[in-house]
Amino acid sequence: MRRFIVIASILLCSSLVAAYLLWPRPIAADVLPEQQFSVDGIQRKYRVVLPHSLPSRAPVVLAFHGVGDSTELMAEYSRLDRLAASEGFLLVYLATHKSMWDTIDATNENILTNPDVLCVDELIEHLSENYDIDRDRVYALGMSNGASFAQLLAIARSEKIAAVVAHSGPRPRRLSALENRFPIMLVVGAEDWAAPVLTEDAQLYRENGHEVELIAVSGLRHAWSRRHNEAMWAFLSQKSLITSH
Repeated sequence: MRRFIVIASILLCSSLVAAYLLWPRPIAADVLPEQQFSVDGIQRKYRVVLPHSLPSRAPVVLAFHGVGDSTELMAEYSRLDRLAASEGFLLVYLATHKSMWDTIDATNENILTNPDVLCVDELIEHLSENYDIDRDRVYALGMSNGASFAQLLAIARSEKIAAVVAHSGPRPRRLSALENRFPIMLVVGAEDWAAPVLTEDAQLYRENGHEVELIAVSGLRHAWSRRHNEAMWAFLSQKSLITSH
């Protein structure tokens, strides 16, 4: 009987420790999940993370989710909220108007008037009016289709986007004008279908004079690499429009 009690106590303690380690811990930030602003009469939604330690003239990371994804799901699988809280940057997840970012039909001829690019123009103005942000340190980060859009955005608005992290999403294939240079980090699973394409993109960006970092994550398929969150921020945080272009 005594042995049974000891074993039960050990199992109970182990369960409590596991529950403590797995239980989501609060972050030092306020999360506002249902924010809105208007673009040409259309209400666009975004999710914002405001760290308690947010500095004046705060850097901004604009996060773009994948196809059929959402701001809440991206926050859950990426764990970027915790990174924003610890590093002190304003994190803004923009939601698509429909199910995906407008990248498929993007060309050199229509990119400057791309509806989602124009939406980000309005979002940056909206954020400037409501928060004390550093407009020289606005970064674009995306997953899958969102990564493709982050690259499209930087190509179209290199005067506004200081650097890009593109995770598991290739450059829109019909965009060939890459003379507007910006720093870019490409992250992809080594087992992802997109890995060979992103490797080619990295080489193309380098040939056009961009600062490029490529990370291929061993054993990973088409999924977010949380363990590289700090590396992504380390790359972005060193860039600004003043020094990067």
